[in-house]
Amino acid sequence: MREAWLQNCRNLLGKAVELQPDVATRWSSSVNMLRKALKVKTAIQMFLLVVNKDQLSRVPAWTDSQWDLLEKLLKVFGESAHTLDRLQGQKYVSQSSILLELLMIEKNNATVLAELEQERVTPNNTFIKEVIAEFKLALNVLWDKLPVDSIIATFLDPRVKVLDQIPKREHDEAVKTLGRDFQTLSKKQEERQNIADAPLKVQKNNLFKAFDLVDRGQRRPNQKQLFASEWDAYRVGIPCPGHQDPLEWWRRKEGEFPVLAELAKLHLGIPASQASCERLFSIMKNTVTDHRTNLESFLVEELLFVTWQKFLDEEKMKQG
Repeated sequence: MREAWLQNCRNLLGKAVELQPDVATRWSSSVNMLRKALKVKTAIQMFLLVVNKDQLSRVPAWTDSQWDLLEKLLKVFGESAHTLDRLQGQKYVSQSSILLELLMIEKNNATVLAELEQERVTPNNTFIKEVIAEFKLALNVLWDKLPVDSIIATFLDPRVKVLDQIPKREHDEAVKTLGRDFQTLSKKQEERQNIADAPLKVQKNNLFKAFDLVDRGQRRPNQKQLFASEWDAYRVGIPCPGHQDPLEWWRRKEGEFPVLAELAKLHLGIPASQASCERLFSIMKNTVTDHRTNLESFLVEELLFVTWQKFLDEEKMKQG
C-alpha cells in the first residue's frame, strides 16, 4: 500500500511524498498531519479512487464538505501550532511570551469566528463554532490560573510591562509577590554592600565623630518605599522595542533600577518552553548510544554542539 501511494505521488506530483503521521505524545503532530494532507489533497483523492477501484481498500474518497471541515479545523488549531514554533525558535523568548501568544490565539479564533458569521449555516460551520467555544472556555481557565512567575516575567519584560488581560486578583497577587521578593533581595544587596564597605565605614565614622558631622535627622527610605520608587519609575518608562534583548536592556538600566534588574534576570531566565531541552535530550540519546558509552565528556559536548548547530543551520535554510 505504501509503495502504491509513493508511486501515485510520483505520477501526480513528480516526487514521492511521505504523509505526516499523528503521534499521540505530540499534540502538534495532528496539526502537521492536517497541513500536510491539505497540501497533497489531489494526490490523496486520486489515490483513494484507485485503491477503491482495485479493491485494495474500502476507504471512500472524501467529499468537498469534509475537506472544507479540515481547512477550518486547521485555521483554528494552526495558530496553536505556530505558537509552539515561535516559543521554540523565537529570539528572546521568556515566560512573558506565553501570555502574548495566548492573546494571539484568541485573536486568531475571533477572526475565524467572524469569517464563519459571514458564511451560511452548515453542519461544518456549526461544529467549528462549537470547537471555538470550547477553545475559548479552555483559554479562560488558563487566564484564571496564570502562574505567578509568568505574570511577574510579563511585568519585568521591558517590551511589555503591562497586560490589561491579566485578571485583577492575579495581577495584585503578582505585584505583592514581586514586592516581597524586592524587599528580600534589597536586604541581601545591602548586606553585601555593608560587608564590602566595612573598612571604609570605620574610617568615615571616626571622621564623623571627630568633626560631629553626623546628621541624625535624615532617615533612609524603608524597603517598601524603595520598591515603590523603582517600580513606579520603571512602569512609566517607554517600553523597549520588541526585537530588542530584554536582558541587555536591563543591563544598561542596572544603575537606575538595581534591585528590579537583578529580579528581571531571575524571572526572564525561566524558559517559556521545554521543547529545546527535550530536543537536546533526544540528540544526546542518539549521540551516546549503547555502542559509544566510553566517550569522554568533552567529546560529547563538542558532538552535541556540532549537531545542534547543524539543526539551527537547517532551520535557517528552511526559513529562507
